[in-house]
Amino acid sequence: MEPTDGVAEGQVAEYLLVYYPRGEETAWWARGVDRHFAHVEIWWSIGEGFYTAIRPYHHFLIVDIMDGEPTGTVQKVTAMRRAKLPMFPAGLKTCVSVAKAVIGVRHPLIITPRQLFDYVEKRQGVV
Repeated sequence: MEPTDGVAEGQVAEYLLVYYPRGEETAWWARGVDRHFAHVEIWWSIGEGFYTAIRPYHHFLIVDIMDGEPTGTVQKVTAMRRAKLPMFPAGLKTCVSVAKAVIGVRHPLIITPRQLFDYVEKRQGVV
């Protein structure tokens, strides 16, 4: 079955990780974790200035078609679609776990948006 983002196994995919600061809608358990980044979304271009945005929250998931560039801190990611890795590993589903699943990061100690940002930054956007 073909992934929903149109990227076949073994192909390179380009994503945008969009980080947002803590706000009123931030989950109670995430409010004290990091004052700079409290939430992350995954965006990818579908052409002509439109993006598909995966917007995970602690109790639901929103997928939107967005018109225009994302706001917030944007990090470009180049990811390789890998075989035989579960899209959503077992465990708590958070914005970070969903982002990691989409871009193919399986590091178990990355649990906050700041840790994900630093991990991708250290690898210069290639995961």
